[in-house]
Amino acid sequence: MPIPPPTYFGMPLERNCALRENPQWIERQVNSANRMVTTVYADANLTSGSGLNFVPLMAKDEQARILIDHAQPIIYLGHQLDCPVFAVDLSHVNRQSVDRLAADIDPAAEFVDLRKSGPILPPDAAAIFAYARGVCFWHRHNRFCSQCGNRHQVRHGGHMLKCTDASCAKEVFPRLDPAVIMIVELMNPADGVPKCLLGRHKGLPAGVYSTLAGYVEIGETLEEAVAREVLEEAGVKISGAQYISSQPWPFPASLMLGYRAQSAQDKLHVDYAELEDARWFSADQIRRFGEYPKNQTMALPRKDSIARTLIESWLAEQA
Repeated sequence: MPIPPPTYFGMPLERNCALRENPQWIERQVNSANRMVTTVYADANLTSGSGLNFVPLMAKDEQARILIDHAQPIIYLGHQLDCPVFAVDLSHVNRQSVDRLAADIDPAAEFVDLRKSGPILPPDAAAIFAYARGVCFWHRHNRFCSQCGNRHQVRHGGHMLKCTDASCAKEVFPRLDPAVIMIVELMNPADGVPKCLLGRHKGLPAGVYSTLAGYVEIGETLEEAVAREVLEEAGVKISGAQYISSQPWPFPASLMLGYRAQSAQDKLHVDYAELEDARWFSADQIRRFGEYPKNQTMALPRKDSIARTLIESWLAEQA
């Protein structure tokens, strides 16, 4: 059964990777009359509304120019139809000034954590916001050359940094941390009831159970990472790791790679240094879970996570 795409999937922008290497072309896009600007402040995206009515804010015309004038840096994200779209980071500006700039764009403007607004925003807007958040984070954490300590200069519309020391001239490109995330099914359960493996990491809110996950290590394949993480955290061997879907996860700089796997071992050996708990759950048990993070007994992971997508796709297959 096809699974629905996870949140932050469906980028509508044409990135124009070759064109953005031309500084004159980038300058023309910055000065274009139909440019649009999305704004980030301290890892939060500029949004309008609240509750269940978040609306993405894209500055245009004079407001776009004002934001660009205050930005460090200006990052070209791509084109949406004939409109160049930029991300600006105002994290270096004091909060009072930033709030005034935001209010000039929309009186209801607010900087909102994407994990709060993402599931509510239109999918294309959520994808752009995730892109902007991730690339702005990368810039803030790579201001200086790791080789010689001199400042970086922005190149390629914000998609490459180059050391300003000509004798070094090291080039740096955005990096992602690949992480595997997997839903594991129990093969041939003794009671005949299909079950999947969920666990509680220490960083999760009280009561929340999610799929197991972990970062890919140097020298291993994605499938090997799936097998290693399940064995390390839950103490069971898996078979048949099958790729399902991926998800941008700029919190702060990951790419989640979703898998489904099977295990014939019903007895778990939980690594309590990694997890607070792990169990096999039936579909009926999971359907009684509360919603993140309201329920303090048993709850599903957040709606914008690929963990939630993997769990819901498994549930949909169960009678």
